[in-house]
Amino acid sequence: MLELQPSDYHDIAYLFEDLPYGISIPNSVIAGIGSGRVFVNRAAQPTAAFVYNYGACTLAGNAKDHAFAEQVCRWLLKYEGQDYFILYAHPEAWEGVLEDEFGTTVPKLRRLDFDLNPSKFALLGGWYNNIPAGYELQRIDEVLMQQVRKMVFPYSQSYWRSAADFERHGLGFCIM
Repeated sequence: MLELQPSDYHDIAYLFEDLPYGISIPNSVIAGIGSGRVFVNRAAQPTAAFVYNYGACTLAGNAKDHAFAEQVCRWLLKYEGQDYFILYAHPEAWEGVLEDEFGTTVPKLRRLDFDLNPSKFALLGGWYNNIPAGYELQRIDEVLMQQVRKMVFPYSQSYWRSAADFERHGLGFCIM
């Protein structure tokens, strides 16, 4: 397992192009927007890569590289200062490899991602007029993100370098 320098992250972007979910996590690290680290299975023409974004992790590429999978799993389980991780793996062939490595020590859950259907959304018309009195839809800006990071969403502190970075590169709305 070799760690890439940030200037080389773009070299493995192709391995994450077809992710069916969670694509923003590795892409933000690869683009240099999000904090994180990138590891590959070999220096020349890597066929598998692991992106670590301080708790949110993505493994992609050739799932036949069992030695790389073993190294990734050992690194995750021993990583100091981390009390959790969420691991996305694509393609599905990684699932069996990871089960062999982690066994029953790590719970496996399915994540649901939702895609916007513009035509169905348009049928909702003025949905925002149905927001209850006393509440308002608000975009999450730097000030609000600073508040949210402290109380509701503390792990966002590891995803984004700062609340200002979130405002520049992220997108979020909430009902206040």
